Amino acid sequence: MRRFRGVIIALVTAVVVLGPAQPGYAGPTRVVSLDQGVDKDCFGGDVGPRPPTHDGFMAINLVSDNRISAVVVLTGGVPNLTYNVRLIPDSSGQDDCFDFDGTLTTDENGNGAFAGRERIAPDSTLIFAFVSYPKLGGEAGGDFYSTPDVPLP
Repeated sequence: MRRFRGVIIALVTAVVVLGPAQPGYAGPTRVVSLDQGVDKDCFGGDVGPRPPTHDGFMAINLVSDNRISAVVVLTGGVPNLTYNVRLIPDSSGQDDCFDFDGTLTTDENGNGAFAGRERIAPDSTLIFAFVSYPKLGGEAGGDFYSTPDVPLP
């Protein structure tokens, strides 16, 4: 657990310093909860009301006018499992709902992390993360997590 905590601290630090601030930089890192079973549609709206379970978090930072960096941390997932991670901005010209941005593999305690970047269209107003296994998470035996919408400046 101590090693995992160190990895989380390093990943969150990486979000803050991934590349120098560019023109249009929006400021501080934002952190939101990652919750199991709180489903969202591809436009960021909640599909079904479920109470948050706080199974991790996403730290997000706008590093330029058209790119964000993010760290997604899952705690208490299924041990030794690889989840798909999607960073999904809303945008009229961007169909990103079914594009996987990477994977997150949990350790023997069900903890894992993903760090990545995502391009965002100029008309994007928010972004959220969706973590799922297998594929989209809704299959029999599936598991999924999502974050609330994070407004973009």
